[in-house]
Amino acid sequence: MSAPALPPSLDFDSNQPLKGQIQVLKDAVVMSWAEGSARGASRPGGVYTASGEWSDVASLWRNPNHRIMLPAHLPNEDEIETLRGTWMFGGMMYGHFGHFLCESTSRLWGLAHSPLPLDGIIYIPKKKMTWPKRLLHGHEGFFDALGVSDLSFMLSNAPLRVEHLVIPPQGFGMHAMIAGAPEYRDFIHANLGKNISPEGSKMLYISRSRLFVKRGSILGEAQLEQHLAAEGYEIFHPQEHPIEVQIARYKAAQKIISLDGSALHLAAFFANKNSCIAILNRRPGTLISDFKTQLEKFADVTPLLINEVHRFWGINGKTQHNELYSLMSFPCIQKNLKQNGFISGGDTWANLNSVELAQALADIDKRLEGTSALEEVFVR
Repeated sequence: MSAPALPPSLDFDSNQPLKGQIQVLKDAVVMSWAEGSARGASRPGGVYTASGEWSDVASLWRNPNHRIMLPAHLPNEDEIETLRGTWMFGGMMYGHFGHFLCESTSRLWGLAHSPLPLDGIIYIPKKKMTWPKRLLHGHEGFFDALGVSDLSFMLSNAPLRVEHLVIPPQGFGMHAMIAGAPEYRDFIHANLGKNISPEGSKMLYISRSRLFVKRGSILGEAQLEQHLAAEGYEIFHPQEHPIEVQIARYKAAQKIISLDGSALHLAAFFANKNSCIAILNRRPGTLISDFKTQLEKFADVTPLLINEVHRFWGINGKTQHNELYSLMSFPCIQKNLKQNGFISGGDTWANLNSVELAQALADIDKRLEGTSALEEVFVR
């Protein structure tokens, strides 16, 4: 069977309900890996009807112009395993927290609208590993907080013929999908963390200073943390806490300051119109606008965006945006935060001098353990 002619893009409208587009297939084939070459982040596989036709409702979208699974030929029947029961297609399971939140949770709204009782959720694994369920490690707390941990989860490298497969369209994602579909927003607001009480400081700085070094950040973040701690902010390292603690902190915080990063996607689920949120852009490009859109649509709050990045350093000179280290203007950050009521002010926050900058670069190089080094790069 030849590959179908696919629509070139996804027509996603955050105001358009999706529940009428749920597809139910009998004896569908879910294929995590298929023969053929990967094209960047895309690879062949996906979901097919019993007769081998591609299900476009099950398309996995990185953004509305980029599918990450492409049609392929089904293997021989004796290579396909059988999965009994009724399962909901959850999309692709990512280990990375940001992609997990934006893409792996994007169909969970279907749990509230499934026309059939479900035995569990089936995911396509992002990585090929001996035990694909290992990709769930670290995400169990999220499913507990969502109240769906009683369901079974299936991840398999082998193609599976599923007795009954419920396929909700993708209702959340990156870029033009970041506002979420109505059913997705409603499901998250009604279920995620509903039994978790607010706890913690009313003023929170979401830090990147203890993240894995290749995740990128700003140079001199320790100085920024000192300034904010002096203003009464709790310096919060979300990756060091279970998800229920993260949720409790975001529920309690009335003022949040953060560099742009994955943690903000979770914080945006719990912000409200009375929240004050400031986002410091740490990298080039327009990704910061995704967080603005998500906060506006999920919480009815418009964040303060501070874009005071001037120079960038890449690991071994690479310009991959999410791994960059940047230099920001601390006096300008202070001015913006003060003018918008996040801080009281005080002595001027000085920029890093040449000695401090050299030390900050040396500290990152040390954390890279000699395998890599930061090099200044020029990006648009």
